[in-house]
Amino acid sequence: MKSRQGLAIIGLWIMAGWCLAQGPALQLAQSYEKGMALQGYWVSEKLDGVRAYWTGERFLSRGGHEYRAPEWFTKGFPAHPLDGELWMGRGRFAELSGAVRQVVPEDNKWRKIRFMVFDLPDKEATFDQRLVRLRVLVERVGSPYMALVDQQRASTHENLMLRLE
Repeated sequence: MKSRQGLAIIGLWIMAGWCLAQGPALQLAQSYEKGMALQGYWVSEKLDGVRAYWTGERFLSRGGHEYRAPEWFTKGFPAHPLDGELWMGRGRFAELSGAVRQVVPEDNKWRKIRFMVFDLPDKEATFDQRLVRLRVLVERVGSPYMALVDQQRASTHENLMLRLE
C-alpha cells in the first residue's frame, strides 16, 4: 500500500469504550492483502490529514488531545460523535499539523481545513447503515467545513489496484 495517499479498506469494525485520558477508541482500517475475501468491505482514499474524533462538542486526536477549532468552523455540527480527519489537501500535512495543534486557532489557517467524515460511531449499526445516515447528516449540516469521504464497495483485486494508481 502507498503511504499517506494509499487506500484504506473499511471492513470489520470493532467498537470499544473510551476515556479522555487515553483518547477515543477509534476504529482502524484493515490492511489489504491480495487474495482476501472482499465481500463486505468498503474502500476510501487515505487522506493526508490528522485523525479527528468529533465528540459532539469538540475535536479529539487519537491520543485524546483537543484540536481547538474556531467556533465558526464547527457551527451547525451535530451534537453527537463523528469520526474523520481534519484535512487541507494532498501534500499539505505539515501545514495542517501545525495549524490544528495551535492552542489559539488562527482563522486564516482554519479556513483552509475541512473535516472529512468517514464514520458515524454506532456499534449497533452496520457500516452500510451508518454510511446512509452519514450522507443525510452531512448534507443536512451543509457546512463548507464538513464533507463526506468518498466510500466505494470493494470488488476485485484488479479494481483496487486501479483505484490505488
